[in-house]
Amino acid sequence: CYDNKIFDFPLPFICTHLPLESPVFIDFKKYERYNLSYHIERAITMNSISILVIDDEPAVRKTIKAVLISEHMNATCAKDSRTALELLEQELYDLILLDIMMPGQDGFAFLKELRSRQCYIPVILLSGRDESTSQVKGLSIGADDYITKPFNKTVLISRIQAIIRRNKQYAQTSPEALYT
Repeated sequence: CYDNKIFDFPLPFICTHLPLESPVFIDFKKYERYNLSYHIERAITMNSISILVIDDEPAVRKTIKAVLISEHMNATCAKDSRTALELLEQELYDLILLDIMMPGQDGFAFLKELRSRQCYIPVILLSGRDESTSQVKGLSIGADDYITKPFNKTVLISRIQAIIRRNKQYAQTSPEALYT
């Protein structure tokens, strides 16, 4: 983000928004697409966090995107798991906000598929269900957090920042532990 505006940059691109005397060339193609250490490195070095929002309700997608952009985060939305997989093949994300109740493949099945592909992008599940069984199931199959709808936007942003911060600290103290 530059001057508090959100931009989409082609890969690779020149980072002129970093506090350096001259621009730094970052070649994202050298990183593996689903490698968690890449996503953590990106969150460390870039001012903006890139989030994929997957929800079948247009109003929810629009609201979440507006909240994320107001916090200087990049947000891309997908209405279903198929669209999300296409976006994941084209773009790199630091975190995924994933609705559980979607037509076709639900959030649980999508999360299982991501983890089976060894995609370790942090995931926060979003659900209208306040059942402890859904929360336990989501966390046990690889979610990093679970938020019940409706939610407070401050809580959402705080949880996103906490997960990114925790992953950044974890990578800095033990990068080899990401692969065990």
